[in-house]
Amino acid sequence: KPYVINDLRKNRKYKYPYYAMQKGLRSLVIAPLVQKDKIIGVLSIYNTKAGRYMPDDVKLLAMFASQAAIAIENARLFEQAQTGYLNTIRTLSNIIDAKDSQTFGHSERVMEHCMSIAQALKLSEDQKEVFKYAGLLHDIGKIGIDVGILRKPAKLTKDEWKIMAMHPVVGSGIVEQIGFLDDLAPIILHHHERYDGKGYPSRLKKEKIPLGARILSVVDAYESMVSDRPYRKALSSKKIRQELLEGAGTQFDPNIVKIFLKILGKKTHKTQKA
Repeated sequence: KPYVINDLRKNRKYKYPYYAMQKGLRSLVIAPLVQKDKIIGVLSIYNTKAGRYMPDDVKLLAMFASQAAIAIENARLFEQAQTGYLNTIRTLSNIIDAKDSQTFGHSERVMEHCMSIAQALKLSEDQKEVFKYAGLLHDIGKIGIDVGILRKPAKLTKDEWKIMAMHPVVGSGIVEQIGFLDDLAPIILHHHERYDGKGYPSRLKKEKIPLGARILSVVDAYESMVSDRPYRKALSSKKIRQELLEGAGTQFDPNIVKIFLKILGKKTHKTQKA
């Protein structure tokens, strides 16, 4: 029940009189936060003067406490639903990796590299969150592509290439259906655009390509080169660096390439020291 103590120094029910004296507190009104008959916390207001709280103050605080408990429960349920969504999508992403790549965990590594670049660019926490899940879900559109096309060891036919080139469009459409992930859609849609405007699906050029998509383009290419593929073995570190530098300004945003190579250099140095 809500409770009022109008002199903390004299009320024996108050367990922290020394604390109250130390802080100069004299009166208190307190109300429980109740969810489904369970107390999850309390809302307390103190005053430095004695005798400050009346019955109307108790009613007002109880009303605030009731609203606060509802807000806390709603936030908990939202977080629970969000976690459920993301766990399901992460599983889906792993299934796609298993279909498309000999190296399991491709999307997880892409996500980690995207976060490293976002950190280097000193982006906001909200932007980092968007790039994190864009990295994880960038290939989600491949879920509907036949395994025979994904793992084909030879060059794709014209018709097969048309099917493959649709995966960013399909992927962006999937994430648009999930309210809290709709910010990912432009990044997923455009992560195969080229800096020189010769990419797909929209042939965007330079800064017209979303920043997240420019980051994802570099990281996705790197992860492809560092992994074994049905049509070739993984490239050496030296060859990968050369490919990224040669693609800077044509396939890739040169600034992103510069930042990413610097990050990779630091990681290599740490590994060698260890």
